[in-house]
Amino acid sequence: MHHEIVEPYNLRNADELSYADLERLDRDRTVCFCAVSALEVHGPHLPIGADLHQACWMADETGRRFAERHPDWTVLRYPPLALGTDELPLAGSINTPAAAVYRVVRAFGEQLVRAGFRHIVLTNAHGGPRHAAALEAASIRISKKHGVAMIAPSIRALHRMVSGQALEQVEEFIGRPLSEAERQGATSGEHAGTWETAWYLAKRPELVAPEFKSLEADEPPRWRPLARLGEWLERRSRAKPESQGLALHEVMASLAGAIGWMLNARFGYGRGGARTTYKGWPAVASRELGEAYAELPVRMCLEDLEAVVEGRLDPTEIKSIASDPLLIQPGVLRWILIGAGALALVLVWLAL
Repeated sequence: MHHEIVEPYNLRNADELSYADLERLDRDRTVCFCAVSALEVHGPHLPIGADLHQACWMADETGRRFAERHPDWTVLRYPPLALGTDELPLAGSINTPAAAVYRVVRAFGEQLVRAGFRHIVLTNAHGGPRHAAALEAASIRISKKHGVAMIAPSIRALHRMVSGQALEQVEEFIGRPLSEAERQGATSGEHAGTWETAWYLAKRPELVAPEFKSLEADEPPRWRPLARLGEWLERRSRAKPESQGLALHEVMASLAGAIGWMLNARFGYGRGGARTTYKGWPAVASRELGEAYAELPVRMCLEDLEAVVEGRLDPTEIKSIASDPLLIQPGVLRWILIGAGALALVLVWLAL
């Protein structure tokens, strides 16, 4: 017998409400959820909506659980925004400039604040460095400017999963140690690899092509100049662990992979013309791992939201390593060009 999930009465779809419905809401006890993620090629075996599907799942589940825990609050689900930057430039991917992602997300937050809402949650499952940076920068900007709480907790939650920081939690959740192959798959990077393939096996198995079982571990070629910088930063961070800035070798490695990936997709860089469409080890995926990958980030997001609502955590503290490197922040190129222009004018003036 099929049992339909009964949603909490205080969980509403924002696009179905009338103006009168909205006017009756207690703005101080309303949380607005919106998924902001990419449409991007995910290997030969997963749909292009992989990131968006996962982001919507996190928004829906986190919102539902918050509504159940807080019957005196209202949770509004907004339609998702299918936006993503730093995507694979292959047919099917819909890439949006990083500055545009930032402006759209910031404008979305501004409009909700103007309507009187004070709690906004964005969810994302796309790993593009500048995409994550744009979402976090917009959230922090809105929070600081208006004294509200706009957060994007799923970015750091998923980073914990794909970087191997949550392996103990995964083992506790599934009730057994991970095999060596599972551990390797869980820490070998992620883009239609072990984790995302597993998520689909657990939540949308009809969308997984059977050939995933034959896909061995693979990854995009890294752009060597930036990869060497990341390796140097990693050596420095190990020598001086107290230097937080130098620990950003992960970001450099990610950027080196992203650039190499884009060069590979366009020109066959590093593969003699062959194109890479996934990163990780899809064949290791299982429904069991997928349940863990779906559940644990939702728990992390809910924990962050609860801490912010209760005043135990400032909303500007909800950020990942994507908020640290200056070079991937929204609008940084414009400021570099302005600075370079100003310096050129000063040098010309001094030369006269």
